[in-house]
Amino acid sequence: MCFHISLSKDRRAIEEGFDASFVDPIFEKIYHVSAFSYPKLPVTSNDDTSKIQLFSLGLITLWVKDGPL
Repeated sequence: MCFHISLSKDRRAIEEGFDASFVDPIFEKIYHVSAFSYPKLPVTSNDDTSKIQLFSLGLITLWVKDGPL
């Protein structure tokens, strides 16, 4: 899976947009990053929508036998 992303919103705008707050105190804007650099992206989960956490996208295909790296 390939993608190219820019996330130029600042921390405060993201928190206001999601009505949530960052768990990790460090968040930097992302400009023109590819999937192969494994960027950390802001995500809210169904477990607690009031928290924004930073995750890297990962894809594990069905034919992989030993799990993620």
